[in-house]
Amino acid sequence: MADGIEFNIDELMKNLDLTEQKMNRGVNKVLKESAKPLKQEIESRTNRSDAVHKFNDGHAADDVVITNVKGGMSDEKHLQVGYQKTAWRMFFVEFGTFSMGNSKGIAPQHIVQRSIVVKKADVRRIQVEGLRRVLGT
Repeated sequence: MADGIEFNIDELMKNLDLTEQKMNRGVNKVLKESAKPLKQEIESRTNRSDAVHKFNDGHAADDVVITNVKGGMSDEKHLQVGYQKTAWRMFFVEFGTFSMGNSKGIAPQHIVQRSIVVKKADVRRIQVEGLRRVLGT
């Protein structure tokens, strides 16, 4: 041992593991927190009708969800914000049906794309502030 310096390798490894767990939880929390403005924007841009849908999957505006954080060790962490049960229906609203050969088709509304453009700066700001909190800087 060097003069006056002692350390326990087991304790050091335990502390590093705890730090890694704390960082992972913090990053996951920041990602979830930063997705909320986008979710709210998509909900507000989604049209509501009085129609009762034959598939009984409800209004698309009530179906916007934030998934759990995915990825991790070898992949970038990410989550998804979008429609769940009504995704198949909202695909046609988002992208339209003109490309399917129907000249009287649905015009694309780009609800999700426009929401991303509008809220991108807010999401980025929340992520930067949250990561600074997690890192303690």
